[in-house]
Parts: sequence; C-alpha cells; structure tokens
Amino acid sequence: MRILTLILLLAPSIFAAFYIHIGHSDQLVKKNLQNFIELETKAPVPSLPLLSKDNRSVTLENLRGKFLLVNFWATWCAPCVKELPSLDRLNEKLTNKGFDVVLISQDLGGFSQTEKYLKKLNIKIKYTFIDEKLNFSRAAKVTAIPTTIFISPEGEEIGRLIGAIEWDNIDTIKKLERYKQKILAK
Repeated sequence: MRILTLILLLAPSIFAAFYIHIGHSDQLVKKNLQNFIELETKAPVPSLPLLSKDNRSVTLENLRGKFLLVNFWATWCAPCVKELPSLDRLNEKLTNKGFDVVLISQDLGGFSQTEKYLKKLNIKIKYTFIDEKLNFSRAAKVTAIPTTIFISPEGEEIGRLIGAIEWDNIDTIKKLERYKQKILAK
C-alpha cells in the first residue's frame, strides 16, 4: 500500500518533468556553446577501458594527438538522439582540421542496440564506444546525458557542455576553433 501511495504522490511530478522535457527538447538543441564550462586547470581524462565495435578494450589514450569532442549518449535519451546528426555533420567538417568526434554510449544492450540507431540516423562517426559498466563515465564525472567533453591532444579535459546543442552551426564551429587556437598557443 505504501508503494502505491508513493507512486500516486510522485506521478504528477514525474509526468510534469517528462512533459517539460519533451516540450522543450527542440529548444535544447538550438543552444550554442554559451553553456560550455571551460576548466581553469585542465584535468586528465580517465584511462579506463571502453568497448570498441570489435569487442576490444580501448582507451582514449589511443586517440591522442587530436582534439576530441567526446559525447556521452544513450538510445533512450531523446535529446541525445536528436543531437547525433549535428555531431556527425560537425565531425565531417572538422575531421581534417585536427578534431574528431567520439561517441560513448551508456546503453547496456551493447552495439546491437546502438548500431540500429546510428544506422537509422545515418551516423558515420568512426569512433563509437560502449561504456559497459559506466566506470569511465563515473571517473569522468558525467552526471547527466548528453554531456560532451572537449579534450586536448594531450588527453586533458578543456571543458564540457551538459545538454544537447546544434553542434555544426557556424558560431559553435568558430568557438571550437578559438578554443583550439588558445590551447595550441600555450
């Protein structure tokens, strides 16, 4: 009986939160990097293993030498799925300019689950991984998804953005280029 009472008390709040989230998901994607939080001191990125498509354990250390935009997402996260096409377009525009987009899925269903979504959305991002037990995400202090972390070629976090945005708009690309130049100038 207590559980039923608790459910009845929480149901309006859960419904309201879901309604607000769905109702404003388009607005979330239209933001730009204004909510990007730059770290005052760069932080090392965890070297914990992720699962690659060929079932190998890999770390982001394997991708050092380029700027990485690491996006934490899941198939059940509507804003995450909504921003994937813009991440793919950004990756196409910036791959030859010293950037790579990396997708780290929080899905427990493995690649059979994530690949279905990526194919449906025609996402061609080369680096897609699964954080099977969410160890990497916890070590990276990812508390919500989508979260995107900007990483230097040396493997240090420059900053992060929590929430979904339209990644391939011209203002966002210019800001990413400015961050890149700022880091390279040091």
